[in-house]
Amino acid sequence: DYKELLIYSGAYFAFSYALSLRGPEGLLLDLGPLIAHNEKAKERGHLVLPLFGKVKGENRARHHLLPAVFETNSGIKLDRWVRLVVAQHTKKGRTSGPAFVDR
Repeated sequence: DYKELLIYSGAYFAFSYALSLRGPEGLLLDLGPLIAHNEKAKERGHLVLPLFGKVKGENRARHHLLPAVFETNSGIKLDRWVRLVVAQHTKKGRTSGPAFVDR
């Protein structure tokens, strides 16, 4: 689906840019914790982007909870991208696993 590809691509680029993620680190976004941690993001005052795996040269896989603003100073609306990714997965009945998938 072309729309799904655009949503995942846009979200990957937005998150990678805003959080200074390198190479494949942006692909480590974990759907289950993404949904759970952002249900009350407005109350908390920031988003949480959870990555699962080896990040920034670590030796073992683990969860990383990265705080992020709703909108960057340059106008990238990260909260919108989170909502789009979650909505796309919800529509397909997915609630866990990697947030960026090709099926």
